[in-house]
Amino acid sequence: MPYRVVEYDSGPKDMPGMEALLNAWAAEGYSLHQAVRESTYRWVLIFSSTILHLRAGQVNLGSDALSIE
Repeated sequence: MPYRVVEYDSGPKDMPGMEALLNAWAAEGYSLHQAVRESTYRWVLIFSSTILHLRAGQVNLGSDALSIE
């Protein structure tokens, strides 16, 4: 599963831009997997691909049902 690591500096005004950053990565098909605080204002954000989560399961089309294994 591919991951993307992003460093984020929230600055003294807390995290006004983090929501925009999360939304931008979500639009690219990634979800926040883990957030690690390095210091008062510095974060390391780890994103995982949500598209590959969907592709990792096998899709079987039966006569009347859809099942994902």
